[in-house]
Amino acid sequence: APATTRPLEKLPPKVNPATIMVSRDGMRYAYIRRTLASLVAVVDGQAQAPVDWIANNLVLFSNDSKHTFYIARGRNNARVVVDGLAGQPYDSIDDWRFTPGGRVMYLARQKGTYVVVCDNLERAQLAQVRLGALADTPDAYTFIDMADTGERVYRNNQPGPVYQRVADVKLSPNGLHLAYRAQQNGRWMMVLDHAEKTACDEVSAPVFSADSAHVAWLATRDGKSSLVLDDVETQLCAAGELSTPALSADGKHWLAAVRGDGKLRAYWDGRPAGIYSAIATPVFAPDGLRAAFIAVDGAGKNRVVLDGHESEAADFIFDLHFSPDSRRFAYVAIVGKKDTLWVDGKAVGSYDTIAPRTFAFTPDGRSYALVVKQGGGQQIVYEGGATQRFDAVAGGQPLFIDAENKAHAFVVNNGQVGAVTVEVKP
Repeated sequence: APATTRPLEKLPPKVNPATIMVSRDGMRYAYIRRTLASLVAVVDGQAQAPVDWIANNLVLFSNDSKHTFYIARGRNNARVVVDGLAGQPYDSIDDWRFTPGGRVMYLARQKGTYVVVCDNLERAQLAQVRLGALADTPDAYTFIDMADTGERVYRNNQPGPVYQRVADVKLSPNGLHLAYRAQQNGRWMMVLDHAEKTACDEVSAPVFSADSAHVAWLATRDGKSSLVLDDVETQLCAAGELSTPALSADGKHWLAAVRGDGKLRAYWDGRPAGIYSAIATPVFAPDGLRAAFIAVDGAGKNRVVLDGHESEAADFIFDLHFSPDSRRFAYVAIVGKKDTLWVDGKAVGSYDTIAPRTFAFTPDGRSYALVVKQGGGQQIVYEGGATQRFDAVAGGQPLFIDAENKAHAFVVNNGQVGAVTVEVKP
């Protein structure tokens, strides 16, 4: 499959190619250039106004790739910069949220008072406050007032009940529902849309389904741990340490784990799914009918548990992916000094390094692409071929593959930034 590279600009000598940030659609890029007296954010080759410092050395892109966002700090103030436009100055900006659609919420400090700012509007001024959740629908935001008398969640500036402690505030993807853990009189409860559920010894963080129609959490009371899905309780095992469950996109299927007696017991839709030292990265196929997670056995080895079946052991496993049509499954396993890509139960390629988080299936699920390092330099590998080697492939994120099965990325070769397009065909 042919690949084309379009030269864009010469990268400044002191900019590390690994620090280039790329939008989700692979069509925009940014980096931070240092001068003698300042830092300059460069977006799509265009320099923005110099500042003293950029928080975390990061320029963030929204998930729709249309907007950029960073925190610019000066000697005496801090500002949010969205799409190159600086906001109001504050003494400091201590926390921030940036939603997939580009909404911005942040916590600023001004003359000893905290200010909650959302969509460039000051929503509240409080002595002590934590940011909560933010969604993409209008006025879907939360924050937590941490007064001496207790903590309460504000949703769209409307206060909820006061509790001893509040944690894990979540909004549904559509912004219409709110869930969080609350402690009162030494007991924990789930609070859903400010309505209290049954008090328990412990509850996990809540999780909403992608369609926003379902919410689930784990709960322990009377010596038993259970999964609660839309107020329907499924008893699992004796009381133990709880983790956050995982839900399929339609909310009809779930994975959960409870630790007790030094063992971690996994469950899939209420059925035992194995006993392990640890599990991580539970994922569902888009149709919800298949599931996978990483399991760590007693010897410290990693295995993928796919649809209830264990893979071969590896030193480390990462990047679990189902194809968009739910038929195919891929992951990366490290054994010794080699990274191996496994697709549909077969080892299809071993490399010096497979760049984490770069794997992506094509929209039709028939092929895939990822970034690897082999013998010096990086290249994009696809099912059946590979590009030339570049000094670096920027971004460190899933390759964007469009509806025509073309992967888009930014590369650096001999100090030159280029936009590469790769036809990804099986």
